[in-house]
This record gives sequence, structure tokens and C-alpha cells, in this order.
Amino acid sequence: MILKGLSILRSAIRPWSLLGMALSRVNIYLKILAVKCEILRFSALPLPSLKLQEMANHKATKKDVRQAAKRRDRNKYYGKTTRNAIRDLKAAKGKEMEDRVPVVTSMIDKLAKRGIIHKNKAANLKSKLTKKVNAAKAA
Repeated sequence: MILKGLSILRSAIRPWSLLGMALSRVNIYLKILAVKCEILRFSALPLPSLKLQEMANHKATKKDVRQAAKRRDRNKYYGKTTRNAIRDLKAAKGKEMEDRVPVVTSMIDKLAKRGIIHKNKAANLKSKLTKKVNAAKAA
């Protein structure tokens, strides 16, 4: 009797009704996701960093992760120091501006040599700075 009831139940469920059930589940998941996004957007907690670092399994890979982190910090330092030097050069006046140009130019060249910035970007930066210095000299 129970088996007969199950077979009747199975025959009552049509494929399109299964599709409807699947779509309703998808809609529910989408609604839950939307609510979670709203909570994250308006929560006072900071969002987690998007930079995902997977833990390495091999000794050499662990060392490579450490070295990459060191290099990244060093490159950030060099880039920021050079940007500050460029800012100070732009703010300088007269003779002081001319004295700082070779120092800043060499810093930019070193960034390009180390691969922190592209060589064309380095050339463009140096060109803009020399134009600014020459304009200040002429004025």
C-alpha cells in the first residue's frame, strides 16, 4: 500500500513542477545573498581584505611568500619616497628646484630599473618635471 502511494506521488510530480521548485530555491538564495550584501554595506565592521593569501604547503613556497612580502614592502617604500620627492620638487622655488632635479631624476630611473614603474612612465615623469623646472627658470 505504501509503495503504491509513493508511485502515485511520483507520477503527480511533473518535470515542470521540479523546475518551479528549483527556481524558487534559486530565488530564495538570491534573496538571502541580497540581504547579506545589504548587511555588509551598512555594517560598522570593516570588510575583509580582498587580497587572499593561501598558506603554502612546501618549504620553498613558504619562503617565496615571505620574500614576496618583503619585496612588496620595499617597493612600496621606494615608490612612496620618490612620490614625496617629486611633490617636494614641485613645491620648491628657484635655485632649490634646480638642485633637486638630478636627485629626483635618479630616483625615478632607479624605480624603472627595479621594475616598480614602467620605463615609459619614468620617461614621462622626468619630461614633465624638466618642463616644469624650465618654465620656472624662464619665469
